Order: sequence, then C-alpha cells, then structure tokens
Amino acid sequence: MLPPHLQETFNRAFKHHSEGRLDEAVAIYRQLLDFNPQEADVLQLLGTVYLQKGDHRGAIEYLQLSLDLVPGQPRVRENLAQAWLMRGVARQADGDIPEAVEGYNRALALDPKRIEAVSNLGVISLNSGKWEEALTYFRRAIAINPAFADAHVNIAATLSAMHRYREALPAYRLALALKPDSPFFKGTYVHTKQHVCDWQNLPRDFADLLSDVDAGKPVATPFSLLATPATPAQLQRGATVFAAMRHPSTGASVWSGARHEHEKIRIGYFSPDFYDHATARLLAGVIEAHDRDRFAIVGFTWGPFELDDTRKRLEKAFGGLIDLNPVNDHGAASTARRMQIGIAVDLSGYVQMSRAGIFARRAAPVQVNYLGFPGTMGADYFDYLIADRMIVPPQHHAFYTEKIVTLPDSYQANDSRRAASARVFTRSDLGLPDKGFVFASFNNSYKITPDIFDIWMRLLINVPGSVLWLLQSDDLAVENLKREAGARGVAPERLVFAPPMPAPDHLARHVHADLFLDTFFCNGHTTTSDALWMGGAVVACKGITFAGRVSSSLLMALGVPELITTSVADYERLALELARDSTRLAAIKAKIAANRTTFPLFDTVRFTRHLEAAYTEMWARHQRGEAPSALTIQPLSS
Repeated sequence: MLPPHLQETFNRAFKHHSEGRLDEAVAIYRQLLDFNPQEADVLQLLGTVYLQKGDHRGAIEYLQLSLDLVPGQPRVRENLAQAWLMRGVARQADGDIPEAVEGYNRALALDPKRIEAVSNLGVISLNSGKWEEALTYFRRAIAINPAFADAHVNIAATLSAMHRYREALPAYRLALALKPDSPFFKGTYVHTKQHVCDWQNLPRDFADLLSDVDAGKPVATPFSLLATPATPAQLQRGATVFAAMRHPSTGASVWSGARHEHEKIRIGYFSPDFYDHATARLLAGVIEAHDRDRFAIVGFTWGPFELDDTRKRLEKAFGGLIDLNPVNDHGAASTARRMQIGIAVDLSGYVQMSRAGIFARRAAPVQVNYLGFPGTMGADYFDYLIADRMIVPPQHHAFYTEKIVTLPDSYQANDSRRAASARVFTRSDLGLPDKGFVFASFNNSYKITPDIFDIWMRLLINVPGSVLWLLQSDDLAVENLKREAGARGVAPERLVFAPPMPAPDHLARHVHADLFLDTFFCNGHTTTSDALWMGGAVVACKGITFAGRVSSSLLMALGVPELITTSVADYERLALELARDSTRLAAIKAKIAANRTTFPLFDTVRFTRHLEAAYTEMWARHQRGEAPSALTIQPLSS
C-alpha cells in the first residue's frame, strides 16, 4: 500500500491514465516506483499504460513484476498474455520467427485460449511447410471459436498447399462465407478450383477476379493469376498490390551503399528448391558451368531439407549451401551483405516457400528476378528481370517494374546433362492402348482451361482411335476431366493419366507420346523443355504474357518456329494436320533431334556465358554509379 502522503500523487497519475494522457501517467507512476519498486498496483498500471501505448517490452517488464509479487491477478495475467502476443506479432512482422514463436507460446502459457496466438503459430507452420502442424493449430483455434474466420481461411490454404484439394474446396467456401474480403483469398480459391478442373462458373470467376484486380483490390496472389486470362497490365497491377501488402520495402536497408571491390563478381542464388525440383533441374548445369575465374557463386536455401541426387549435385557445384532456415529475412539479407554478395538472384519469386522479404531488405546492391516466377515481382527493390525478346518484347517492358535483360536465345536455363532412365516402357506399362495416336500434355492440371479442353476433345473426335495422355495430379481432377470429356462427346476412357514418377523415368516414358499439346494462359515451362529434350514435338500458341510465351521462346531457340501458332484456330488446325500426316510429323521430330545438339536451347555453356555477360553489365553499371537500365545481351559468335 502507498503511504497517505503519496495517495494524492497516485490519484493524479490514475486520472491522467484514465483520461488518456498516457505519457503524463507514465512519468508519475515511475516516480511512485522510485519510492517503492515493489508496489504491485503501480507496476500493474504502468505495464497497462505501456500495453495501451503499444510498447510490448515495457508492458511485459512491469506486468511480469506485478504478477511475480501477486501471482493470482487475473487482469494482470490477461494483459501480460496480450503483451506477449503483441511481441510475437511484432517479431513475426520483422521476420524473426523464433522470437515470434516464443512470444506466442508465452501468451498461451498465460491464456491457453488466446486465439490469435494459436492462429499465428499456425501461419508460421504453414509458411515453413509444416502443414500437418499448421492444421493442428488452426483446428485448435476453431475449437476455441468456431466462427473465427482467419482459421478457416488458413485451413483452406493449408489443405491446398498439401494438394488435398477435395477437402480444400469446401473449406474455401466456408471461409469465403465468413470473411469474403480476406486479402488474396478469392484468387487462391479460383486457383484451387482450377487445380481440380472444377470449371463451374469459371468464366464468371475470371471476370470478377480481373475486375477486382483492375480496381486495385487485393484479391489474388501473383501466382494465382498466371493461369487466368489476365493481361500483362493486370498481372503487373496484381503483383504491385501484393508486394505492397505482403512484402513492402522496409526502407531501412542492410546495405550501406558501399561499393566493394573484388577480383570476382559475387553472385548469390536464393531458392527453397535446391533439390529434385523443376527449377533446380533446369539450373544445375549452369551452376556447374559458371566461370570460377570471374565469378564467385554462392547458394542460399531454406525450407524442407531434401538430400536427393539433385541436392547433392548442387551442393557440390556451389561448394556447399548456406542454410537460411535459422534466420529471419533481415538476418538472411545481413548474411548476404556480410559475404559482400554483389548480385542477388531470386529463383523463387512468388511461388510456394518464397521469401521476397529478403530482397525487400536489399540483400545485395543489385537484385534480380529470374526463372522461378514467370512475371514481374511488382516491387521496386528488384532491379532486373531476365527474359528474352519472345518472352518480353520491347512493347511489353512497361508492364514490368524491373528493367528487362534480354538474352539472345531463350531466357530459360537448361541442363545438357539431364538423363532419362534406361528403363524401357511398353505402351501397356503406361496404360496406353497398343494402337492409336497419342496426344499428350504433361502440364499441371490448373493450366488446363475449358477453351483448350474443347480443342483437345475435338482433336480426339477427329482422329479416330486417338487418346489424350495427361499428368495425373489429383483424383478429383481426374474425375472432373473424365466427366468433362463425356459432356463433349468423348468416351472418358480415351483420357489416360500418367502417375508421378522420378524425373529420369518420366523422361523415358515421353517416347510414347506422338504429339505434345501446350496450354494457353500458362504454358509448359520445364514440361515443354522436357518434351523437346526427348525429341517430342510440341504445338504451342503464342500468348500475350510471360507465362503464355515460354513455349514459343523454347521452340524458337530450338529452331522449330513452325510449331508456334498465333491463334487458337491455327493451334487446332496445326495439331490436327500433324496427327493426320505422319510423314510431316516425323520430319519435324527428326529436325528436333538434330537441333538438340546444334541449336542454343540445350547449350548450357553458351547460355551460361550469356547470363554471365548480363551479370557483368549489371555490375559494371552499379560500379559506375548508374541506375539499372534495360540491357540487351549480344549473342556469342558461333
């Protein structure tokens, strides 16, 4: 208890406090503690003021002191739990995940029903790829409050990340009913429908989504827009809104502006996918081919650890990988700066497990968007995007926040050492009929849209005995595609589904496809290069976006532009002509086989020298103090 002569002082402090004059209250409460540092009521009130001011450090300090003196104070426990929650939120926003987890766990130790702490722990698990753990947290949150919308939103997102789309769709619908304006959720819902080829109301979904994008609303992640009829301008707008909300520039860069002089240009490649993943398979040969006399090459990675053959190959090529799992985004950027990385290359963009926050903190003086995400990042902290003239023609430069680096052949790295397995498949091994023409498309199911499926079904009708060979991804997608085939007058059994296989076996089975059919809005990327590497012919339709022009880029770099069409009518016509003219198709395949070793697409060393020329010019501009600028790399003389 305070002595009587201090009671008036306490009353004055409490009046300031209750009337919102918090700074005045803090000053007087501190004076009272100078007289008696163990006055529990004053400690509690001072901690509460700090809580109201948003100062979780001060709140935790003084509330904990009060609780230590008088353990049974429910109001103090409640406020202390809130202070630890605030600390967790602040640390999570800074990318300091271990400290955030501690804050949330301390909050839950004081109040097990602190639902925001439970939910945020789930988000951390989700972002770390610990999906079962994430589901446990989100379901725990719903047990606390069944109407807690954020938990339903995150359950849907987690199930989608786990490819459990059949469960994800009803979860999405429930979440949308509870919180229809959840940021970027509508686009993810539509994208999940596309994964399972649920095309009910899809044209209306696309129209609504893109109308909201035009209005600048945060309705879709950049990745979820790729397989929609979005224009380059809409993709840029969507990415810019996403970057501003989810990965804003921090303003406080870990880079001081110093220009480091080194004998070699230091290149840092950043990716969560340095294992048997499409990006890693494409890039492995480039990492091996880099000129170590001119460049110091460093690999930074995070996410689940997969010690497969591709990982081992990359670890050898890099000379080891820097694990960024233990550090937050600021720490990761600081690590790159301590190593004086000159050019930081983001290989993941906005795909799953990406960490654009590292680049928002300026990990290097020059930052590059390359390969992993086919589009603009919409963020001013990315200086360059590596492309080619087909992918991003000059008239499209305005739709990218990055400056465009135009490589002379294709933008896509390829590995000339990729090998198919020695396994010999028969058609019956693969579920294919013994006879009949095999159309194939091994693109992900979300890239298949009703307009292109209409064409594929007409091709089956017009080529008797033919089948369509598709990649088997999700059971619900298989069911829906078979139903859609039947609705178009095609027997469902004429769709054959290829189950997942290790990459070498997957390449080996390509030989049984007679003609590959590309998708429109989002082409095959690694899928198309796989088909071409195995000598397959791929019919493509040149689109208007980066993702819709990749196959055209690859076909040009392989010297078979005759497989590129510019309209859906020409696409269908060419596919039908080739299916009916075995001599013409065989000639094209023979050309592809011959060009594989003589044209640029699969010349890993040539590509690497062009990429290095781009890095050299980027670095020279930086060293001269010049701003990033569009660059055109001249081809090596043959």
